Amino acid sequence: MPVSRILIIAAITALPFATSATAQTTDCRFDEGFCVPFVGCSETTGAYYVGRSYGQRSGPVAAISNTGRVCQGRWWRNALGIGRARFTCDDGAKGEARYTYFDSRSGTATGKGWTNRNEKLRFWAGHQVLSYVLANEGETKDLTACVQDALKAARP
Repeated sequence: MPVSRILIIAAITALPFATSATAQTTDCRFDEGFCVPFVGCSETTGAYYVGRSYGQRSGPVAAISNTGRVCQGRWWRNALGIGRARFTCDDGAKGEARYTYFDSRSGTATGKGWTNRNEKLRFWAGHQVLSYVLANEGETKDLTACVQDALKAARP
């Protein structure tokens, strides 16, 4: 279930963690408005993001980076199931993302994105992101470490 494409996008509406501790951002369940956690990594800067998105076919998404950048936006899926997202960050950065793959076994969606500051992003959404990344030999050690660091920081 592609939670949406990329990290961060959410309407400022009712996202209880927009400025709260990173630890709260991935603590969500499907039965809470189809809440799905996600992790994003900047291939350009090395920063990581943790966040969540809501909805089945579209909805808000939001994330916070380890550098304190808060991003919010919206995601949606088209008729083919491909997900997209648009987001803005509190430092003026804007971006887009696309979910391009969904692993039905782990329930993990993956995608890529970019910002208007030439930042390349990768992201994973689902409740088993770490298991998926560790099992996927195609991920680089840097991206695997980024996901591990993000999830460690997101734990209460």
